[in-house]
Amino acid sequence: MASFSVGYPDKDSLEVKLMGRPAEPGSPGHDWIKGLVQIDVGAFKGELEISLCLSDVVRFREQLEPVYEKLEGVAEFKTIEDQLAIRIEVNKLGHVQASGYLLDGFVRRNKLYFNIGYDQTLLWHTLAEIDEALLELQHPTT
Repeated sequence: MASFSVGYPDKDSLEVKLMGRPAEPGSPGHDWIKGLVQIDVGAFKGELEISLCLSDVVRFREQLEPVYEKLEGVAEFKTIEDQLAIRIEVNKLGHVQASGYLLDGFVRRNKLYFNIGYDQTLLWHTLAEIDEALLELQHPTT
């Protein structure tokens, strides 16, 4: 299943699984896809189904690459419906801070804020996962 994550592979992480396939380009809603966000930070674990745009994933990847290469700056991902926000900041020492929130819905509007600190060596995993996810969605296997 197409997905990307921030943080560590086995702890303090947030993973976005992209479910289903986008519609044909040019058709109504072609950019939208369902996502399943799984979070494991500190003592909190949970998951939430959201809707997101693939163009937001592409934009996040475009922002993240120079942050990884230069070891400075900020990359942000935010869904149009404000259900998921991720902000990745890196300093010259290679310390990464991923922060953001998950919003459970439009009625209750419960928000889970998170902060994940990790090393810049894991940023290439996020970039590679996004590349693989986008390729898989563009060229699905049977």
